[in-house]
Amino acid sequence: MPIKYAEIVIVRNLEEENWINYCKRLLGNENVVYDNDTIIILFEDETITDTKSEYVDKQFIMGARIDHRKLIGPIPTNIYESSFQTSFPSYFNKKDGDLMICKRPSIENGMPTLNFKSIFKNNPKYLTLTKVSSIYNAIYTSVNNVETFAIVKNNSNEKSPKYSVAYEDIHFDRSDIVYFVEYIFKNTINAK
Repeated sequence: MPIKYAEIVIVRNLEEENWINYCKRLLGNENVVYDNDTIIILFEDETITDTKSEYVDKQFIMGARIDHRKLIGPIPTNIYESSFQTSFPSYFNKKDGDLMICKRPSIENGMPTLNFKSIFKNNPKYLTLTKVSSIYNAIYTSVNNVETFAIVKNNSNEKSPKYSVAYEDIHFDRSDIVYFVEYIFKNTINAK
């Protein structure tokens, strides 16, 4: 069960950004990725791709989008409570694979927290990165509670946000990662 790593860079087309997204970005909100933006994935083997050029519809079976407020109960900070949700499905299943379940965050100091250390433990870049809160941060486990997929946002600006990905290569191939990243960042789960 070797874990592979990748990096995601989102190149936003700011020339075609509408004024609502511009204001949201200035206020620190994360915008979804639009068709005029580009998602670039840098895989561990040094191959680079953008999701537009290699996208194949894998048709994973997806659960509903998670609203962590309902999973963990009330959080003391009202601003955080009203804004904490994710664009990830509650579960997904490849047609030929195992069911993957989104891990619930633990509560530390009244804030929902995910611990990425175990799945990123063999990634030397992870230790030097500054990890930040994001609606895209998530960890998936298999039904036997083994972490199989994770994504965490690195400290970067909203003009060109960066994320680190960890995935178990017996469950995911490169085209699966391209599909799932495109699916998540383009916020297609909300459209279905």
